[in-house]
Amino acid sequence: MFWSNLLFPFTTSDLWAATLQFSALLLLPALGGVISERSGVVNIAMEGMTLTGAYAGIMVGLWTHSLILGIIGAMIAGGLMALIHAIVSINFKADQVISGIAINIAALGLTDYLLGVQTNGGVPSLSGNLAYLRLPYINLGPLSNIPFIGPVFFRQNIIFYVAILILIGIQFLLFRTNIGLRIRAVGEHPQAADT
Repeated sequence: MFWSNLLFPFTTSDLWAATLQFSALLLLPALGGVISERSGVVNIAMEGMTLTGAYAGIMVGLWTHSLILGIIGAMIAGGLMALIHAIVSINFKADQVISGIAINIAALGLTDYLLGVQTNGGVPSLSGNLAYLRLPYINLGPLSNIPFIGPVFFRQNIIFYVAILILIGIQFLLFRTNIGLRIRAVGEHPQAADT
């Protein structure tokens, strides 16, 4: 009885579907980190870029009542943090690790401060109908009706499938194209790539 109650949540498709859904949101910055590391750039500022993008995305989405504009706002905010990291690291010759830590701390402080200002120091609460901010789920027909596997893999939101496509695309880019070879060469042995 005890073990069946303890293990029951791990046997439901809802848990595994939610796990994959949220892991896609971690996969996207991780793929950016793969490209950075393969090219020889130390980028530990991905957490700060992700946090800033998440904050900007939800705020733009709430202000404009548009999911698409929220996603674009998230990409722009994350890109601006990456630009700041690049300028500090390249133009000002700062250490990439120190710059990345600074970006993470700045993003945490900035988003916390702005959220506190917007909620007057209280706990943020969202009220009303926010269905316009929900990502659409893609139902892949008969595949989604397969017991356990169907709801886990074939009834996900669009970000999950986009993340999988980007994963495959980056794998192909890095290991099957000339630019991927150049990225890896610069990261693994810059002097050899310079010749």
